[in-house]
Amino acid sequence: MPNKTRHEYEVVLTEYSTEWEDLYREIHDRLRTELAGLDVDIEPVGSRLVPGIYAKPVLDIMIRVPYDTRDKVDQVIIDMGLKKLAIAELDDRVFYRRWTSSGNPDLHIHIVNDEQWRTSHERHFRAQLLANHDLALSYSHMKRLLQTLSNGDPTTYNEAKTDFLTCLDTILSRFPAIN
Repeated sequence: MPNKTRHEYEVVLTEYSTEWEDLYREIHDRLRTELAGLDVDIEPVGSRLVPGIYAKPVLDIMIRVPYDTRDKVDQVIIDMGLKKLAIAELDDRVFYRRWTSSGNPDLHIHIVNDEQWRTSHERHFRAQLLANHDLALSYSHMKRLLQTLSNGDPTTYNEAKTDFLTCLDTILSRFPAIN
C-alpha cells in the first residue's frame, strides 16, 4: 500500500456486523500472544463494535502501554502491517493505521499511557453507547447525516463529528444517570 496521509480516504458508513467482533477477537488474541508478559490493557474503542448502529468500516483498538515497553509494542504493531501516523493534536498518544488493498483504512490502534487510558473519551463514550440504545441510534443517525453533508470528505466529516460530540457531551453532562 502506498504511503497515504491521515485524511486520504472517503468516509463510508456501514451497518453493524458480527464479522467485526470476530476480527477484534482475532487481533486481540494476536496482540495478547505477541505482548505476553507485558503490562498492557487492550479494548475496542469507537462505535464499530456497537450493535445496531452505522460506523466507518474501521476497527479501533486502544492499548494502555507503560512508557518503558512502547518500543516492543511499536514493533509488534508495525509487524502486523500498520503504519505509525504523526498526529499533533493527539499529544503523547501514538496512532497506527492499516489500509486495505482498495486504499481505505480498516484498522486503527491507539497507544496510550495510564492517564490517557483512565480519562479516555473514546472508552467512556463507547460504554455509554453500549448502555443506552437510544443514544447509540441517535449517534448513528447523526453520523449518517454528517457523512451525507460532507460528501464523504474525511476532514469535514471528522471536524463536524468532533463538534457534535462536544455538544453531546455538554448535554449528557446534565444527566448523571447516563454518565
